[in-house]
Amino acid sequence: MKPRTLAAQLEKLKPIEKGYLVWVLNGSNHLGYEVHLGMLPFVSVDDALEALSKYGGSTSTGKITSANVRAKLKAAYGIGGHVTWSIKLNDAKVVKRFGAHPERGHKIQGVSKKRVTCGVRWSLPKRRHVPDDDVLVAPHVTLHPATLPGWWNVTCETKYREKVTMYLVDHCQ
Repeated sequence: MKPRTLAAQLEKLKPIEKGYLVWVLNGSNHLGYEVHLGMLPFVSVDDALEALSKYGGSTSTGKITSANVRAKLKAAYGIGGHVTWSIKLNDAKVVKRFGAHPERGHKIQGVSKKRVTCGVRWSLPKRRHVPDDDVLVAPHVTLHPATLPGWWNVTCETKYREKVTMYLVDHCQ
C-alpha cells in the first residue's frame, strides 16, 4: 500500500504553515534529506505528523503553530478522529462482555496495540533524553445506553469502526 502524501490536502495549509512544516522537517532531519516547498506534496502524512509531534515547537509560538498544523493535517486526512453511532444490542450480553460500566471503555478484541510516545527517557549511548516510544496501548471502545431501550451509542476511533461493529454483532446481539 502506498503511503498517503501531502499532495491531496496541501492547499488547506497557509503559506506560513507550509514554511513551518519545511523548517521542522529540515531541522529534525527526520527524512534524512533536505526538503523544500516543491517537495512537500511528496512527503508522507505520517512523516510530517511524526516530525511535528517530536521536533516541532520549542517555543510557545512554535508549540501553537505545530499544534495548529498537526490538527489541520489530522482533520484533512481523518486521522485520530472518533466516531459515534447507535446499534441495537442485548443488554445482558453487553454487561457480560463489558462489565457493569461499559462507558469507561474496554479494549477492542482482535485489534493490535499501537506504539505511542509518552514522555522522555535517558539514553546512555546518546547521553541525552530521547522520546520514550516503547509503550504499547490497546485501542478502546465505549458504550453508552441510548434513550431507546436496547439501543447503545458506541464510540471508537474511526479506523476501527468496522471491526468494532463486527465484534458487537457477533458477541452482543
